Amino acid sequence: MALGSVIYHLAPLERWEKAGEEYFPATYDQDGFVHATKDPEMLMDIANHFYKCVFLCCHGKKLLHAKHGCCERARGAHHGVPTDGRRGCRGVPGEHVVLQLDESRISHPVKYEAPAPVGSTAAPENPTLFPHIYGPVQKSSVAATLKVKRAADGSFLSFAK
Repeated sequence: MALGSVIYHLAPLERWEKAGEEYFPATYDQDGFVHATKDPEMLMDIANHFYKCVFLCCHGKKLLHAKHGCCERARGAHHGVPTDGRRGCRGVPGEHVVLQLDESRISHPVKYEAPAPVGSTAAPENPTLFPHIYGPVQKSSVAATLKVKRAADGSFLSFAK
């Protein structure tokens, strides 16, 4: 079967694997739609803007380096790092996949709109219109599931095309 127009959505692997026939991103209730992009070349920049894990100290300040401790350590005033490592992470840690979606198989409305915040993270200014899916991602609309490569610091590097 030939693919129609293709759009891409980034999903945490664990959440995707646990979904039934319909997948809802964690921010769906807040945002009201599923974020996607038409341009796969933009996807890693988008991922790093919205989902890169930024570690915070016990006071909510950005760490200079996750393994060196608190943001103030470099200035001699170490406040301590949250004990579980993940609790101090603002972002989405863990493995992710890129869902290659065949737009012709999506049964919910897809509207091309200006960039929008994801949860509480503001969208960067960009004149590009992005596809927003006003309903869940149906597994039947997924043409391919592509593995995402991340760096040790949580940066998104690439995905298999």
